Amino acid sequence: MTEEPPFVLESPSPEEVLRKVAPYLHGTPRYPVVIAGMCTARYEGRASSKAGPAVRIAICKPDGTFILHNAMEKREPTNWNPAPSVQRLRTDGGNLVLVSKRLDVPETVIVTFEDVHAAMVLPRSVGDSRASNAPSAFTISRTHEEMVRYILENPSRIDPSLLPPEGPPERHTEVECGAGIADVVLRDEKGRLVVIEVKRARADINAAAQLKRYVDAFREERGESVRGILVAPDVTKGCEKYLRKHGLEWRRLRPEDVERAEEGPTLDDFLG
Repeated sequence: MTEEPPFVLESPSPEEVLRKVAPYLHGTPRYPVVIAGMCTARYEGRASSKAGPAVRIAICKPDGTFILHNAMEKREPTNWNPAPSVQRLRTDGGNLVLVSKRLDVPETVIVTFEDVHAAMVLPRSVGDSRASNAPSAFTISRTHEEMVRYILENPSRIDPSLLPPEGPPERHTEVECGAGIADVVLRDEKGRLVVIEVKRARADINAAAQLKRYVDAFREERGESVRGILVAPDVTKGCEKYLRKHGLEWRRLRPEDVERAEEGPTLDDFLG
């Protein structure tokens, strides 16, 4: 390894990225790698898709998570692979090629950079430029993942009819369908499939529309009755109206409620 993280390469050639960045992406331990530039993207898996030329940011995390974002628009990624996945760099016809391949299912994202604006390698821990297992000095509490875990562990607190997960919790989170990936999928007392979309901030009509797409997809693919529940601290009036119109539900859950539940009861709880 020629340089020690963190470092940034400005307008590097594909060969320079391959020489200086690839060892941190391919080696053990792996480091966080970010590459930005003009690129195209191709997805191959259960379906196929292509994304034309645009300036995008590719993020490769040590756990295998891969995210490709359009640098100019939208919050949602152009493509992504969850862990467990692996990423590899190579050159092809004078271009830098980044391949992200899932290890659990046959899905691959191929990103071809025609022009690399910047490539960087980040340290694995705060305050240490070398590989380290020391805990980070920065932690995020009350995350989306914590809310999902709370729902799995306390489904009846979201809705009394919800049944506990059957089997490993992983079977009920990030469940894929034709419309995307649902946060949580459970069953209720009547045996109906319940698709749950979780938002850690106030949800708008886009969140409601996203939930409806998931519900419609599961209903069509599985041929059974499906409920949809949006879990969020609050919803906009437009969102609430959309949910009612399409027979969807909303349950309130605030990130601070999750944190408070994990801390245990307080004196105020006993005093009512």
